[in-house]
Amino acid sequence: MIHKLAIAAVLLCASVVPVFAEPATDTAAADQPKTASAEVNSTTGADSEMPELVVELGIPDKSKESASKPAAAKPSVKKSSAAMSKSIDKEIAQSNRFSRLTREALSCRGLPYTWGGDSRMGFDCSGFTQYLYEKRGIKLPHSAKLQFKKGAPVAKGDLKEGDLVFFNTRGPITHVGMYIGNGKFIHAANPRRGVVISSLDDAYYTRCYAGARRYV
Repeated sequence: MIHKLAIAAVLLCASVVPVFAEPATDTAAADQPKTASAEVNSTTGADSEMPELVVELGIPDKSKESASKPAAAKPSVKKSSAAMSKSIDKEIAQSNRFSRLTREALSCRGLPYTWGGDSRMGFDCSGFTQYLYEKRGIKLPHSAKLQFKKGAPVAKGDLKEGDLVFFNTRGPITHVGMYIGNGKFIHAANPRRGVVISSLDDAYYTRCYAGARRYV
């Protein structure tokens, strides 16, 4: 009887040991992948993979792009200031020449009229304008008719300081003077009056007016 009980106990132990051993083996096997996965997550993590994913997919990093992108250059505006300045300087120089010419003409006011005269000792009309323009380096003939044939025609409404004005006093183109602005001109009028200033609006000169010329 005792012998049978001993055999039964041995058999019972043999059947119980595998039942408890297997869960332990399965549990260790199941835990092993979890441990490996935990190690991977602890070293890399989801956030640490984001930059690599961005690079691999070619998604631009806007912060880096804006920093590296050069600022758009402002279009250069080319100014013709040099040409404008040159033109203005030319006009000023020309105006200064006319002013000097006008001052010279006004300084002759009251000088005597002399037939054929072309100096401050005495002038006739064309000798006076010839004298003035010689001061500007322009040579004009000593004749109202010949002076009228030179230069560029100028309309009466476009007269500028320094233009010569011509008149038909005793026939075609027999008198000349120099315009000084404001409808006035200076000329060697006659032996009685000498070098004087007159107005183009005077009835006599309005009636005799023949035209104007510019020599520039």
